[in-house]
Amino acid sequence: MDYEQQKSKNGSLATYGWLATGAYLFWTDASGPGILSWQAAIFLIAGMFAASVVLGMAFYAWERLLGKLLSKAISGESISEGFAAFVSFIGVVNLVAMLVVTFFAAKFTHAVLFG
Repeated sequence: MDYEQQKSKNGSLATYGWLATGAYLFWTDASGPGILSWQAAIFLIAGMFAASVVLGMAFYAWERLLGKLLSKAISGESISEGFAAFVSFIGVVNLVAMLVVTFFAAKFTHAVLFG
């Protein structure tokens, strides 16, 4: 995967996370505007693009930094199975962290906008 694909996938994941979280928040919040309101449309559409740019680029930069650090750590040595498993674990943790950060960013934005 090249860098442009990696950047695109991070932006897409942030977008999907924002949309899923927004749908969940509007579905479960009985006191606020419904999912079919203009406020929800603004929250979802503007937030979707903001999440893609801000969170997607932040996690892309984080992944690039981790890649550079890990490549310096191995620096031509043969990679053991344990180290390969550790790198895979870091990738999964990064994916989960991105979804969690996106969830809390959307929840915070929903709370600020709609009380």
